[in-house]
Amino acid sequence: MSIVEHECPVCGAKADKQILVNWSYHDKVRLDMFGNVWGYDHCPLCESVWLDAMKLWSSAEFGRYIYNKDYGKTDREYDGTRSRNLFPQIRYYIHTLVPDCKRVLDYGAGNGVLAELLGEEFEAIAYDPYDVGENELQESDVITAIEVLEHEINAENLWTQVAQYLNRGGVFITTTEFCDGKNIGDWFYANPRAGHDLIYSKTGLEYMAISYGLKPMFHSGNWHLFRKI
Repeated sequence: MSIVEHECPVCGAKADKQILVNWSYHDKVRLDMFGNVWGYDHCPLCESVWLDAMKLWSSAEFGRYIYNKDYGKTDREYDGTRSRNLFPQIRYYIHTLVPDCKRVLDYGAGNGVLAELLGEEFEAIAYDPYDVGENELQESDVITAIEVLEHEINAENLWTQVAQYLNRGGVFITTTEFCDGKNIGDWFYANPRAGHDLIYSKTGLEYMAISYGLKPMFHSGNWHLFRKI
């Protein structure tokens, strides 16, 4: 299949080029999978980048090749360090923007540490699409997705669920890095082994949010907040 046939999972435009990943970065953590060369397709319209080959992967394949016992070697903060570090900021946003919040859904909850912390003040639901047996999705006043968006190549799946389960007037709190201005071929975040199969541009992220009825509130570094209208 020609690269020009690859459709952007954000806006549907055809890819105009592919950017190969520098696998020697970061102490060989990004070792090549299956002996293949991996490259990110680039969208000329919204400027997002993605790994087209992962569009067809099943949840079982992601579990086998990405979210396995060695995943922590790639994401060193997966052990709960990230959740504990970011919790004060998340708590601040919730109390400031949704002062009557009763339930928080942590989407892509991983090991559940953030949901445990949130559970000290709110009813907190931990949901992860790759973990069998996790809690089911429930309507919530706030949905968090911390370092999750870049893991969902089939973007409409995530955004459909966020739009469905976020209460009207509720806030979607997410963190992810924008690809704008980055040298993708030598950027730590462009990491197939970590499961980073879709990296948004600012334009792409706002386009997707607005398409699902979420109004951009603000961006601050890798923090991005949206309110359901």
